[in-house]
Amino acid sequence: MEDPGFEGDRPDEARDWNQLGVLVLDGSISMTWEIEGLEHMGITGSKAAAVNLAVKGLFNRFFASRKRKNFDFAVVKFHDYVSEEIQPTRVIEIDRFANYDPTSAGTGETFIGSGLEKAHDICEQYFADHANSNLPTEAVVLLMSDGQCLQEERTKEIANRLKANRQIKLVTAFFATKNKPHEGEALLRTICSPPSDRNFTIAYDPDTLREFWIESMQGERVKPSISKE
Repeated sequence: MEDPGFEGDRPDEARDWNQLGVLVLDGSISMTWEIEGLEHMGITGSKAAAVNLAVKGLFNRFFASRKRKNFDFAVVKFHDYVSEEIQPTRVIEIDRFANYDPTSAGTGETFIGSGLEKAHDICEQYFADHANSNLPTEAVVLLMSDGQCLQEERTKEIANRLKANRQIKLVTAFFATKNKPHEGEALLRTICSPPSDRNFTIAYDPDTLREFWIESMQGERVKPSISKE
């Protein structure tokens, strides 16, 4: 059983696999809506601000892992097109204080396929870059959206192409708004990698979103020791 604790004086373990996490973050207009019920966390503002907090929490948790040398992360912000991207970066080098608000580079309507297509390109390049590595190499695409996609059939096609590579797992999270209809939930359930009860979730707050991402990155093959602090 993996030790779930964090011992700050214990040295990092050597890199023994390559795992990429690609955060695909919806920056559509609805992400600017106010989020409620998080005053105890010191959060006020939009859903996008909550996502920014969740991303930083994710990076901080993996940065604290003794197995952190195995993990790389990329970020794709999108609405009806990709507005910003951060190429794969080792978690020990990533800027944990940058702005990961998905609306920071602009907002628009929602075309999930645009973000997934960019994620697919990033994953394929990552695999090419590690083609000569003797270490296992895989990727997890972590899609977060809160609305209905304008081009659902096109998005399904892109998702299927992405999942055709067995080295890639697609997990999806619907960031719901209290008292608002869950438009888009059905699509996210449909396009995630099976089983959907493990690779899809509904989140109302950054804590749920962050924990789902962490569990998705850990997977079943090996679980990194990550601080709960």
